[in-house]
Amino acid sequence: MLAISVNQPYASIIAAGAKLVETRDWKPYPNKLKPGDRVAIHATKNFPQWAKEICQEPRFFQALWPDIQGYRNTQESPYPADWFMKIDDLYYSIDEIERRTEALPRGVIVATARIAAFRSTNDDDFIDELSQQEMQFGNYASDRWGWVLEDVQALDEPIPARGQLGIWQWEKKTA
Repeated sequence: MLAISVNQPYASIIAAGAKLVETRDWKPYPNKLKPGDRVAIHATKNFPQWAKEICQEPRFFQALWPDIQGYRNTQESPYPADWFMKIDDLYYSIDEIERRTEALPRGVIVATARIAAFRSTNDDDFIDELSQQEMQFGNYASDRWGWVLEDVQALDEPIPARGQLGIWQWEKKTA
């Protein structure tokens, strides 16, 4: 199966089904990858600081962990009051978000998905079709490509794999 490597937290957001367009600055050659092909989504081993920090943004942590508990006031929680961020009327534990961020899987295949289409970010119709959430999870600057995904299937258990740049061949090892 062909695979692409994606930085965290984006790989897990794809696996969660909250991101259905992966943006790249290149479109693959049709003889390498085409609509209808299934690809493995690999979470890179590298986890840059900027990527860890965006996990504290509400759109990210709520997509990654919809079960994360918000508290009406800081006295309800087991954490000190200065370890919270307030969003709307709820307080969220920064410590809990950081703990979950560090636990995101890395150096593994987290999901598979079918390529539905490759769309240019210069195509206004494509951009107009995207939800606000999708826009926040990608780089839709000019001269880029949206790799539209469908039928995303998260793996029950991530599978260790050594990633590569570009499109690469992944062979699932069987015991």
